[in-house]
Amino acid sequence: MDEKVPSKSLLASSRRFWIPLLICVLAVLVGGGLGLATSGFDPKALVATAMKLLDWVAQLHPTVLLLALAILPCVGMPVSPLLIAGGLAYGIPVGLTIGFVGIALNDALAYLLAAYPLRRFIEGLIHSRGWKIPEIPQKEETRIIIVLRITPGLPLPIQNYLLGMARVPFGKYMVLSMLAQSLPIIAFTVTGGSLFEGSWGLIILGVILIVVMTLIAKIAYGMFGSKVNLTAGSAEKK
Repeated sequence: MDEKVPSKSLLASSRRFWIPLLICVLAVLVGGGLGLATSGFDPKALVATAMKLLDWVAQLHPTVLLLALAILPCVGMPVSPLLIAGGLAYGIPVGLTIGFVGIALNDALAYLLAAYPLRRFIEGLIHSRGWKIPEIPQKEETRIIIVLRITPGLPLPIQNYLLGMARVPFGKYMVLSMLAQSLPIIAFTVTGGSLFEGSWGLIILGVILIVVMTLIAKIAYGMFGSKVNLTAGSAEKK
C-alpha cells in the first residue's frame, strides 16, 4: 500500500512551490512596469491596446468565453482574468452566468480527466514533486474538499486534479466546490462588470468582495485546515 501523505505536508509543499513563483511573477511585473515608466513608454498606448482587445472579446459570442473558462484552467490558465473579462465585456448578469457555468464545467472536466483517462499521467507529475495521492476516509471527504478549495496559493487545476484522483464522490465534490467558489466568481465578475457599467459604487463593491473573500479563506483555513487528517482509514478509492 502506498504511503499516505498528511494534508499539512501536501498543502505546505504546494505553497512552497506556488508562493515563490507568484512572488517572482509580481517582481517581474513591477520591474517591467518601472522599466517601461523610465523608458518613456506611453501608458495610453497600452490602455488603447487593451480596450481594442476587450472590444474584440465583446464581439465574440459569450459561448467562446464560457468554453475558455471550462477548458483553459485545466492547463494552468488563471480563472480570475477570465472572470474579470466576462464582467468587463458582457456586464454583470451575463458575466456571472458565464462564470458559474464555466467554472462548473471546468470542475467537472478536470475531475473526470484526473479520475479516469489522465489519471496515470497526472499521478506521475504529482509523484515527481514528491507527493502521494491521498487516501481520503469517507468521514473526512467534506472537510478536505472545503480545505483544498480555500487553501491560499493552491491553484484551481491542482485542487481539481487532487480531488479527482482521490475520487471523492462526484456529487459532493460539485456541490461543495461551487459553494466554495461562488464568492470568488461573484467578486471578480463584479469587479470587471463595474468597469463595464462605469459605476464607482460597483468598483468599490468588487474590491471589497475580493478583500472579504481573501479574509474568509484565511480564517476558514485556519479553522479547518489544521484539523484535516488524510492518514485515517485504509480503504482505497476504486
